Amino acid sequence: METAGQTGLKFNIDGTFVNVAELRRAKLLNVIAGSLGALWWSVCLGSYFQLFARSLGAGEVTIGLLATIPSLAHVTQIASAYIVEQLGRRKWYWLWVEMSRRVVLALMPLLPFIFVDDFHTARAMMLVILAVSAILGAAGFAPWYSWMADIIPERERGRFWGRRTAIVNLSIVVLLPLFGVILDSFSEEQQFVGFAIVFGSAAVLGLADLAVHSFISEPPMEKGEAGRDLFSMVTRPLRDGNFR
Repeated sequence: METAGQTGLKFNIDGTFVNVAELRRAKLLNVIAGSLGALWWSVCLGSYFQLFARSLGAGEVTIGLLATIPSLAHVTQIASAYIVEQLGRRKWYWLWVEMSRRVVLALMPLLPFIFVDDFHTARAMMLVILAVSAILGAAGFAPWYSWMADIIPERERGRFWGRRTAIVNLSIVVLLPLFGVILDSFSEEQQFVGFAIVFGSAAVLGLADLAVHSFISEPPMEKGEAGRDLFSMVTRPLRDGNFR
């Protein structure tokens, strides 16, 4: 039996793809998007971001906050899971959240040009931008994994994710140093121009990641419990003896 829903007769009633070719296509698109997204993240939130912060004069306390803020933002996942359950859809919610995240992060390389003579304010705004980005990133975490878990059949998950990780890591190893070459081509006086080009190029990759994801179909979500509110959703695991 097939179900149309919002997916155009691509899924069986159990959420699996009707056509095996559609599953192969979804897996290929997932790998391509994953490689683009990983490069975006590695540049904008990885070692280049740390170097950018140091160039703005960030000390040990600021660097520590940069490492701590993303962890604190994970609490957002609870509210996000509840919103997705109420919406009954994950794909477009995730795309809008991640689009917002990328737009916010795109403001980062502009800070040295906006606060030319006030890097103290630039560093403070950098923390604000990171906090907003971390909240949005955490909000998109659970919906994406739920979406992908429903696409990849359970019997294939280990093999698929293993291969995907290997390809994504290879793309990072091969392409990430190119951004360093771009950055090194600028003098110290022009370093923030270099950062703008590097982060801007990565932003294009991040948008391409979302564009590729938009072509991946979303299986119908399982219905949640009717009338369940956010409080009961949060406290239910605490009442489960296996969880405690």
